[in-house]
Amino acid sequence: MKMQDAFRKGGTLFTTLALAFTLTTALKAQDIQVQNLSSGTTLSYPVVLLTGEVSQSAINHPSLVTSEQMTWVERAKCDRQYSLRVTNLSSKLPSRTYQTTMFRGEFKALVELVPGANRLRFEAGNKTNEITLHYQRIASNLKVRLVYITDKTGNTRYDSQFEADPQDYSSRIDTAAKLMQTFLAERMYTLGYGRKTFGLELDPKGKVVVHTIRLPHTAAHLNRCNKNELWTLCNAAVQKQLGGKDYKNLVITAFSRYDTVNKRPLAHTALGGMSTGVISNLGMCSWPRHIGDVARAFSDTTPICEGKVYNDSSYRNTLWGLAATTIGAGIHELGHAFGLDHSSDPHCIMSRGFDAFHRAFMVDDAPSDRNWVTIHFSEAENVTIQSGAAHLLASNPWLKTQELSRYARRSGTALAW
Repeated sequence: MKMQDAFRKGGTLFTTLALAFTLTTALKAQDIQVQNLSSGTTLSYPVVLLTGEVSQSAINHPSLVTSEQMTWVERAKCDRQYSLRVTNLSSKLPSRTYQTTMFRGEFKALVELVPGANRLRFEAGNKTNEITLHYQRIASNLKVRLVYITDKTGNTRYDSQFEADPQDYSSRIDTAAKLMQTFLAERMYTLGYGRKTFGLELDPKGKVVVHTIRLPHTAAHLNRCNKNELWTLCNAAVQKQLGGKDYKNLVITAFSRYDTVNKRPLAHTALGGMSTGVISNLGMCSWPRHIGDVARAFSDTTPICEGKVYNDSSYRNTLWGLAATTIGAGIHELGHAFGLDHSSDPHCIMSRGFDAFHRAFMVDDAPSDRNWVTIHFSEAENVTIQSGAAHLLASNPWLKTQELSRYARRSGTALAW
């Protein structure tokens, strides 16, 4: 009996030690903690937003790179702000590595997934962590279609203040569309509806299909059209040339230009309704070129050269402000195509909250003419979707559901902007 008691005590001691070792290992693994997703999660869209925290022991490590040492981020010094790197070890895409800054240990990072299992490695100073996420494309015939529409010449160039601009409109549209898809999924999840979002047309390599079509009009004629006329021409051309009742369309006008002499935009529009939202390409030179480029684009404090491009930055006068406003306008007009009205919530994407579209993916606002130093915003100040709009979207068939709620409605022929 005494030997058995001793064995039992030894077994209890062994169990206790094993449990303590397990807990210690788990705590070490939490030096870099992802809070909005757990390892093993399967997602139905390709770009995932990861939010979390890095422990003080990690961010205080002397080998950690500070934001002012990251030459690709031009920003003012900010106390306790460091860099985080996330690498998709399962990917060979240009966006396989994402580097961004943290604020007091908080981070937001984007990862572009490949079909199947994705092994993600997080690095901050000398600390690392890994999780695995799975990606399986949205199985639905209802999709959002991206269209780049030109004048009769087929000219696809967009205004840029950079002489060596690669004019890679399809890559920039691919990135913007995926950001809109991810934003909607994460906001719907935060509001309790799960990660519901729209599907995109993707080619076999996972790139968004960008349909490039022509209008039968000259640029000079289009420059004389008002917003309603431009929307009507674009919507009619999409329906005639591409057709398809299973699509919502986000159209970007390739023929829009900035008149540098008279200091006014030409053929500039932002209008949405029925099944189509239309925005201009003014500001596209500031858009990120791929997902790995998002943190740089939304931190770029380069002043806008108003002698070359239209300054639609909401008075921030920086390229990051221009990128936030012009991409945010896209999801705003797409919201109208989904049947949403304007919102009274100043942070809602269906109000001027779209100017802060970057906040969905960043932990702070880089310096600009509206804020001379880096500003860390609270979650209450983040860009969002008003609860009533989210309720309507939750039952929208384009957001991966087969049920049409009695609350869903159609926008008819009304347009909003």
